[in-house]
Parts: sequence; C-alpha cells; structure tokens
Amino acid sequence: MATRFDLRNEVFLACGAHLIDILAPTTYVFFASALPVIAFDEQLSTDTDGSLSIVETLASTAICGITHSILGGQPLLILGIAEPIVIMYTYLYNFAKGREDLG
Repeated sequence: MATRFDLRNEVFLACGAHLIDILAPTTYVFFASALPVIAFDEQLSTDTDGSLSIVETLASTAICGITHSILGGQPLLILGIAEPIVIMYTYLYNFAKGREDLG
C-alpha cells in the first residue's frame, strides 16, 4: 500500500519531469515562429505603406497557431510568415490599391 509521501513524491516527479520536457520545445517553437514574423514584417510594413504592421502579423500568426493546434492536433507546429507570403501580400496590396472598386 502506498503512503501519502510516496504518492506526493510520484506526483511531483511526474509533473516536474514533464514540465521540463514540455518547456524546452515550447520555447523553441515560440521563438522559431516569432522571429521570422519580426524579420519579414519590416519589409511587409514598408511595402504596404504601414497597413500591415508587426501587431497585425503577430496577431494573425497567433490566431492561426492556436486554431491549428486545436483543430489540427499538432500543438508544436511552426507557423509563420515567409518571403513568398510577403511577396503575395505586397502584390495583392498594390493590385487593390490601384483599383477604385476595391477601395
């Protein structure tokens, strides 16, 4: 029969060991997702005349990451912005800016 000390010790070891195992990859994925957003957003902000800034880009990356982790079943997935996305957003922004019917 297990004593109270044994159960408390097992719970502490299980939670402490798993916390370290989860904290390291979570921190890595956070910075792996956030740093490209910061780097490419300067170009995106310049190309869109400030319409898309770092706040909007970080918020959209966070929303996509949360949605994908809940619905996709992959909580540690690197999501973010890359150069092809910046080029596409810049092209779409310039296209929409030149047309009166699109605003």
